[in-house]
Amino acid sequence: MSATGGNLDGYRVLDLTAEPGFLAGKLLGDLGADVIKIESRSGDAARQRGPFVGGISDPERSVLWLALNTSKRGVTLNLDDPRGHEIFLSLCRSADAVIAISPAAQDDNKIFELYRRTGAEQVPAKAAPNPASEAATL
Repeated sequence: MSATGGNLDGYRVLDLTAEPGFLAGKLLGDLGADVIKIESRSGDAARQRGPFVGGISDPERSVLWLALNTSKRGVTLNLDDPRGHEIFLSLCRSADAVIAISPAAQDDNKIFELYRRTGAEQVPAKAAPNPASEAATL
């Protein structure tokens, strides 16, 4: 979310990506969109990748995570809990766009699959490690 506004100011984007898609959400946030990174209860695996700020291994100090998730807000949801499920559905209804990584490349695609079942009207953008080898739609 840009403090100074931008071309995408006023738009909300849900970021359901894993590591290959982080940059897309960061760039949309840099352009002013309200990007909400949604993580499963266990957190994103990229938080465990070093190097770490100050050499201290901590999920909040991963340089990779910090560099590619600026300009975003974040929420961790337990989708097995009815309240977490409802929060997720509410976020889907309020979003203007959704970015997601190909589920075949995701370690934890529960969030992605739940989004697909919402019947939300947004047009998701797809990030794929090799777009030429994958279908263009989700």
